[in-house]
Amino acid sequence: MILTNFFVFETKQIVIFAASIYDEKMHILSQFLKEQWHIGDAPDCGIVFSVVNRDRAYETNRMNGRLAFYAFTVVVDGQAVITYNDRRITLSKHDLYTYTPGVPIIVDNATDNYLAYSILAEEDAFPLPPNPLS
Repeated sequence: MILTNFFVFETKQIVIFAASIYDEKMHILSQFLKEQWHIGDAPDCGIVFSVVNRDRAYETNRMNGRLAFYAFTVVVDGQAVITYNDRRITLSKHDLYTYTPGVPIIVDNATDNYLAYSILAEEDAFPLPPNPLS
């Protein structure tokens, strides 16, 4: 399925999005960790591993703006319902979810036992090789 500026690949276990949307209020990773997740000594290394429970998932909703980093998340327990660029998605145990910088996201619901492991990475943490066609 191809949407405007989006590729969406979905199977029962994997949801992968790729997009190119930017907003003037983009939160870099270290800023997000300090302001939204209240991690005072947030590392500024570009890549962070995080355990995300229900409360931490909901903290994302308080953010004003969008995220300027990738998130690669595996749900290990429970379930969450998110709205990703106006599309409602249910994430369940063993699902893999990838977030692309700049796309609006809201956590609509998460079960009490929701638990996920995330790798959060700045946009430039994975530099792309030069385009051989250009």
